[in-house]
Amino acid sequence: MAVANAPYRRGWSVLTATLLCCLAGPRPGVAQTTTELPSPLGFPGNGATANPFPNTIGAPEAPNFRYETNLQPGMGAVPAPGFQVIPRISAYEEFNDNIFQSQNDRRYDFITLLSPGIAISGDTPRLNLKLNYNPIFRLYARTPHQDSVGQQLLAVGDAILIPDTLFVKAHAFADEVPTGGGFGGLNFGSPSVGTTGFSGGALSVNKGNLTQTESSQLFPYLLRRFGDIGTGKLGINLTQSYASQTSGSLLSSPNGPATHIFTGEAIGQFLTGPAFGRTIDLLTLDAAQSTGTGIQDGATRAIIENRIGYVVTRQVLVFGEFGAEHIHFPHSNPPVKIDDGVWGLGTTLTPNADSEITVVYGHRDGITSFQGLARYSVTARTILTARYTTGLTTDLQQIENELSQTGVNPEGNPVNLQTGAPVSIINSLTGINNNLFRNHSLVATATTLLDRNSISLSIQHQNREAVGSAPGQAPAVNDVSTTGTVTWRHEVSERASLTSSLSYGTRTLLSSPQ
Repeated sequence: MAVANAPYRRGWSVLTATLLCCLAGPRPGVAQTTTELPSPLGFPGNGATANPFPNTIGAPEAPNFRYETNLQPGMGAVPAPGFQVIPRISAYEEFNDNIFQSQNDRRYDFITLLSPGIAISGDTPRLNLKLNYNPIFRLYARTPHQDSVGQQLLAVGDAILIPDTLFVKAHAFADEVPTGGGFGGLNFGSPSVGTTGFSGGALSVNKGNLTQTESSQLFPYLLRRFGDIGTGKLGINLTQSYASQTSGSLLSSPNGPATHIFTGEAIGQFLTGPAFGRTIDLLTLDAAQSTGTGIQDGATRAIIENRIGYVVTRQVLVFGEFGAEHIHFPHSNPPVKIDDGVWGLGTTLTPNADSEITVVYGHRDGITSFQGLARYSVTARTILTARYTTGLTTDLQQIENELSQTGVNPEGNPVNLQTGAPVSIINSLTGINNNLFRNHSLVATATTLLDRNSISLSIQHQNREAVGSAPGQAPAVNDVSTTGTVTWRHEVSERASLTSSLSYGTRTLLSSPQ
């Protein structure tokens, strides 16, 4: 990574241990990492180039070609009729030796965190809904003026409005994140931990360094199958997000949106069917425009892309893609405009029925790089997942991209739709700002599920190369962060569980070439 002049470094690490006791309604058993909500023909991220694997989930007719399931509305693998409502309450006790995250004003405290919540699950012939709401109350033993409350929400829904024709998909998310970053996330939304929150990195951060984030997405689309020839889709994705720093009291609300973005995105796709045998072709036309504050105002993205795949064997698929893209951030400093070609070569390997590995080498977002995702079942109880992506994005757009690829597993926990792995929608180690980065992200997870215990090891590494800063702000800096988390969960009974989690994170800032 190029660095101008002598780099300056500011590094810190955080070590956090947490115990959780969760009381809830009847539990469906040990958490699984499979996902119930496959994305319909590639639910879009914010911008066509945000997700290099827009169609890599499931395949009922061609098991080795992971685009196929996306043609289905994805209403849940094993639907349960009607609705289920589960109230619960979770309690954390945490020790923090530096609650102000300060080099000079160090102060320790014991923090009690209470999180009442409700989980709503709806499975009907025309509706699939998973909603998980957990406000979190922070009570400081030695520093009561730091008491605060934060909003946490994850909702994912699919609905059939007109059978075989009109569908709608919706996402909603809310969580807090350290404004300046520097606090490794514990990922309390992972299946190995339970249905109690999401990023976890903002648990005991003082309220002066907290930013409340929210994001919502609505995606109505038309779907039409033309016999064995193929299936077409036409849809509009509407996304709105904001981030604002919270104020001081326990009943506070955000001080108005400090950073916000609204994006409208039009998508057209056509995927060939069984009439073409082993050859599968996916044509995508995608255009998005944003309005909002700072660097995101007036941003546009568009792509036309054709991906052609050939099923060599039941275990091997090879594919290539080509097209053109347009990306423009007119209010970035300096302005960013990319009018370029898109191409790629890749393969999908299916070692066994529960495993899949996809690797792509290609050019998009103005650079050439490798990208990949994998899910490998080592044994019936141990699963390895990994995802490596690159993209040109802001922090709010990154939240939207992650949310669009997030589903809910049978226990109500957020998982990545492509791998089934636990997901943190926000990287709390890097915080929130209004700059433009070229993001290189690696997330890897190993999970072992036992009869009444589960053990999970997660590593998240992110390298953000500064591309542009918002008007009136100081130049953005390059940013490298790594977080490792080990989590153990024990099912005490059907209504209670005990969780212990240890997280260690480091972050380094370097001067940028701006």
